[in-house]
Amino acid sequence: MFLRRTAYFKGKEKVIAGSTSKLNTLQMTDFLNKVKADAASEFGIYLPLPEDRYYQEFVNEYKNR
Repeated sequence: MFLRRTAYFKGKEKVIAGSTSKLNTLQMTDFLNKVKADAASEFGIYLPLPEDRYYQEFVNEYKNR
């Protein structure tokens, strides 16, 4: 969703899905910020960062699902 881009081949529009494996640090940070913002706005879900106070509780809750 956040890595799609539009390209044109032989006059036809194609949507190409990107991959996180080729992102540099700045691009990956931007991607993760977009995912976090989308989760919050679309689903009301807060995705914590490792340095957040309740991060380990979040991990423990969802690691075996």
